[in-house]
Amino acid sequence: MPKPSQREMIPGSDWSMGLNSPTSVSHAKLLADLGSKLWDVYAALIDSEMPEHLTELMRRLEVEQTNTRN
Repeated sequence: MPKPSQREMIPGSDWSMGLNSPTSVSHAKLLADLGSKLWDVYAALIDSEMPEHLTELMRRLEVEQTNTRN
């Protein structure tokens, strides 16, 4: 393993510029875009119908819960 003084700097790893560095700004934009896309996928999933086999499973679980409470 090379000594610390012999290691190369990893691009984008210098935080001396703080949160206004070009790297952190591009990461923020990337994360914002990713978050937006994930929100769209989540919304589509919520809007879609539950498959019949899962609906039946949920019915059975509700009946079992009702029976155990009584």
